[in-house]
Amino acid sequence: MGNEEYEVTEDGKVILKKIPFTGVKKRMAENLVDNWQSAVTVTGFGIFDCTQVKALKDKFKAEGHKITYTDIFVKLVAYALSENPMMNASIVGKKIELYKSVNVGVAVAGPD
Repeated sequence: MGNEEYEVTEDGKVILKKIPFTGVKKRMAENLVDNWQSAVTVTGFGIFDCTQVKALKDKFKAEGHKITYTDIFVKLVAYALSENPMMNASIVGKKIELYKSVNVGVAVAGPD
């Protein structure tokens, strides 16, 4: 982080920037919340060509690294969030907090 000083949330997220949560952004968020609370939740599925992802996994394996597809996808999500700060944000009160740090949590189920 260099010599820059950043505010940190109670749970350890480094705040990159705070944006006033007003106008169009606020109305859009209110509409999203209203829609989320009143709409039927659906899940979509797609088919993707993961040839290059498999090649990357195979390359790491050949180099002696144990890596899973989940590892690769989490890294891709973390990279996408770091490149798109508005997607790496929270609404806190009347401000949007953009985070410098990227934290991705993954839950997986075992056979039990």
